[in-house]
Amino acid sequence: MKFFRTLIQNIESALPLVVVKFLFTRKWIIFLGVLVWCNAIAVAYYTHKVRKQTAELERLEYIQYQLEMEWETLRLEQGTLAEHSRIEEYARKKLKMKNVAASDEVLMKN
Repeated sequence: MKFFRTLIQNIESALPLVVVKFLFTRKWIIFLGVLVWCNAIAVAYYTHKVRKQTAELERLEYIQYQLEMEWETLRLEQGTLAEHSRIEEYARKKLKMKNVAASDEVLMKN
């Protein structure tokens, strides 16, 4: 019984050493493990970055659409306000202007 206890204690204390020794003799396994881990982190990072930039692009495209609609509305409004008949109507009603009659015209000669 004492023999088995001593044997189990020796194995338990030696097992971590055996594992570490095995890993250091197989350095390429550690290298590949680190490489796989770094690759996984890089994929997660760039996926997050692309999603963030895609959301920003969609936001900016929506703002661009709104500005284009506002620009079109302003162009239509400007066309309406600059129309000759509208200006003439405004001059008659608000400014109380009228066309000059031929009898009221005075010609001046130099």
